[in-house]
Amino acid sequence: MHASLPFPAKFLLRIATLLMLAITLAPAGAGELPRVKPEVVGMSAEKLKAIRPAVEGMIREHKLAGGIILAARHGKIAYLEKGLKELIYGAIRE
Repeated sequence: MHASLPFPAKFLLRIATLLMLAITLAPAGAGELPRVKPEVVGMSAEKLKAIRPAVEGMIREHKLAGGIILAARHGKIAYLEKGLKELIYGAIRE
């Protein structure tokens, strides 16, 4: 089914699946994860910033209705983008 998706879509689908699995398996009431700069956990801020335009493009193409982008490592949130909503009137609404 997903064989025809372009690379960014496949990548984002895999990330979303892993995130949902992690959320499902996380203990309830574990508290909020601390936020850190991406470099603190070995991630690239520049590469993480490239995710939003890819998601926005998928929203424009009506492949996604909206989304939340979360990248975490070692129990710390390195990147969080909330409020990506449906494409309305030709612009991404937050």
